[in-house]
Amino acid sequence: MFKELNFSLEHHQVSALIGRNGQGKSLLMQLLHKISPTTEMHISGQINWQTKHAYLSQLTRLQSDTIAEALEVNHLYNAFQRVEQGEARYDDYDLLEGHWDLPNIWEALLRSAQLPTDLDFPVKQLSEGQKTKLALSALFLKTDHYLLLDEPSNHLDQEARQWLIAQLKKHPVGALIISHDLTLLNEVDHIYHLNEHGLQHTTGNYEKFYEQYQFQIEALEQSVHQHQREVKHMKQKQHEVLMKAQKRERAGNKLRDSNSQAKILLDFKKEQAGQSLGAIHSQHQRQIDQSQQDLKSKKVLLETVKPQQFIFPSFNKRTGEILRIENLKLNYGTQQPIHLALRACQKISFGWPKWYWEINFAETD
Repeated sequence: MFKELNFSLEHHQVSALIGRNGQGKSLLMQLLHKISPTTEMHISGQINWQTKHAYLSQLTRLQSDTIAEALEVNHLYNAFQRVEQGEARYDDYDLLEGHWDLPNIWEALLRSAQLPTDLDFPVKQLSEGQKTKLALSALFLKTDHYLLLDEPSNHLDQEARQWLIAQLKKHPVGALIISHDLTLLNEVDHIYHLNEHGLQHTTGNYEKFYEQYQFQIEALEQSVHQHQREVKHMKQKQHEVLMKAQKRERAGNKLRDSNSQAKILLDFKKEQAGQSLGAIHSQHQRQIDQSQQDLKSKKVLLETVKPQQFIFPSFNKRTGEILRIENLKLNYGTQQPIHLALRACQKISFGWPKWYWEINFAETD
């Protein structure tokens, strides 16, 4: 899937890996974390890390029972608990030496993420957005690790995404993220664009990358159009040479019929002209074939680098009720039954103290 990728990640900075779906962004990040997806995959080359690193998978966020376990601080938390209860052992004090400020750090980070500060709180009672923030918090505690984050803004609302951006900027070692979130991509320091032709690096955020990217596409489109004109010109020139040769041949036949020149001389000139015409025709054809092959390669390149577009057909406007909810109860948040009826073209928003969703319903079929 990858051919001779060569790149380096900047320390103390946030970089983004972008590209079309299916290009292998997640696979590349797994390889950077030294995870081989299959034993059958042949991998060559070297990956050299100069610092420790941590990885957040796109699909598997948490497999923990409590917040303490999710933060990977369960052994420290239990030691603090024994100290508070007067049941500490000597090894507890050895473990906590130089780390007495950790409870305050944990609490501040959880509060900033609007998560429960009780480290015994069950993870299963958290929403998906809260679980994502908790998984990210566990990595942000690893201040000496470079972070590899695959779609870190999944399940996050706008407020939580701003929290994520703030934490990424504060993380001392740096991070590489895979994301389709333009708000997040415009806060990074470097863009790495992965496509069929390799990995392109741009210093700056997504807006700067996209500006340069558009220039490249426009230049390639102009090159394709110029090449098309050149191929057309070559074919016209070939046609003109053929017409002139046919005209000379008719003139030669006319002289032959008039017997004004010796037949042997006319035959010699005819043979010589035929050989010359054949050589010129072959040369023109080779040039046309090569030019058409180059044009085809440029068209394929243009097709692979142009942004993907989705065109959705328009449908007749819907009216009336499109959604009804009755006696819905959530496992978290309010315990009051929820009743809701939504009509086409209506816009509504839901708000809770610890999280916020905004759902816009436009005209739908």
